Amino acid sequence: LIFWALMVRLEVKRMATEAEQSGESFKYWRSTANKIKMLQMLIFLVIFCLWVAIVVDPVRNNLVVSEDSIKMRNGNPINFTSLAFLTQSYFIVNGIGMLLCVIRIIAFLKFNVMISQLTDTFVAMRYNLLRFITVLLMLFVGFLIMGHLMFGAQLVEFSTADQGLVTVFEGMTGNIDYEALRGANFAAAVIFYYPFTFIMIFVVLNMTVAIIMDGYLAMQEQRKADQLSELEDLVKIQPLTQMYRGLIRHLEPCAAFLPAAWKARLSGMN
Repeated sequence: LIFWALMVRLEVKRMATEAEQSGESFKYWRSTANKIKMLQMLIFLVIFCLWVAIVVDPVRNNLVVSEDSIKMRNGNPINFTSLAFLTQSYFIVNGIGMLLCVIRIIAFLKFNVMISQLTDTFVAMRYNLLRFITVLLMLFVGFLIMGHLMFGAQLVEFSTADQGLVTVFEGMTGNIDYEALRGANFAAAVIFYYPFTFIMIFVVLNMTVAIIMDGYLAMQEQRKADQLSELEDLVKIQPLTQMYRGLIRHLEPCAAFLPAAWKARLSGMN
């Protein structure tokens, strides 16, 4: 919690500095990385509040556990509804926080050319992929509705929107049970299965792979051009060296507690 407070203080200082230097009050918020960072800090605060609520929950602190039973000290019936909701929320918010950590880790990879292939590929293909995803979503929703209308009354896989969503997504990976569709309705199975297989698997899935490969090839071409330009020295920086320098810079919120030698290194890098 102390480290979180130090990080928030540092980000507020950076926010004020960028606003003062640029003359724009919301300059800091123009960066997607900064938005994700502040969202992650907010989520940590929510996680901490949920943890406190779980710890001080009266149900948790007034249980009497014996070999035969579990009951409240005052003899009232046990109601775990609020505690279960808090615990479930705690783990869900933790999962969201971990997802943001993964996104930030992927974003950090771009700072070293030698290990930034994934990030650079995303950057190279992002516009083509976003345009293609629009078409993909329309096809996806169309087959979802089609499956629900044809098989919703017979198969649990298409009985609800969320079940159908999972079924169609699994079908795009080739995991679709034709026999189950045929058992529900033979004519509907033929009408649904073959167009779905041809459009979503043979065409759409392979086009997605092709867009990713185009982005990867564009990234490789850009990397070769960088190696022949004035960025050659930057390209050759070893990942461990850059990770070490990044670690030193991220210790800035704790600079007051660092040894003198570490403070000197931190000052030399800023």
